[in-house]
Amino acid sequence: MKYYVTFNEDEIEVEIEVEIREEAGRAVGVIDGQTYPLDCSVIEPGSKYSVLIGAESLNVTVNPGTSELDMIVGGHLYRTRVLDERERGALQLGGERKIGGGVVKSVMPGIVRKVFIQEGTQVATGEPLLILEAMKMENEICAEGDGIVAKVHVQEGKTVNSNDPLVTIQ
Repeated sequence: MKYYVTFNEDEIEVEIEVEIREEAGRAVGVIDGQTYPLDCSVIEPGSKYSVLIGAESLNVTVNPGTSELDMIVGGHLYRTRVLDERERGALQLGGERKIGGGVVKSVMPGIVRKVFIQEGTQVATGEPLLILEAMKMENEICAEGDGIVAKVHVQEGKTVNSNDPLVTIQ
């Protein structure tokens, strides 16, 4: 199956082929025509995985129920978007909606170090909302869509867990 991955404003096509062996399944990923062996271990069902691509190991945190994947690699947060062929085609026909952002959730456990917004604040896509410290790294959490902050669920100095709501944007 083909997937389209947006990463740092670039889109790449990823094709996943699965070869079934007699005793175990072996996944092979074809990325831009290059073949890589893949292995994935579940750390926390539905949200945290350890992915081995060739010799490179990645910890991946997934926001359930969305097409966005937040990957923490080397202590840095990368937001990616993965669409299959059907989803990509639907977006191309209808256009992407960038109004509101819904509930912005924590992608990892951490401590809220700084909150830049308050309820009623108008925000634009990509605008910083808060700083979340995790694994001794400060991660800037940004608005995923234009809108108005309806609720700030956190306070500076408070600890959050994975998937805890941080901010609601309408």
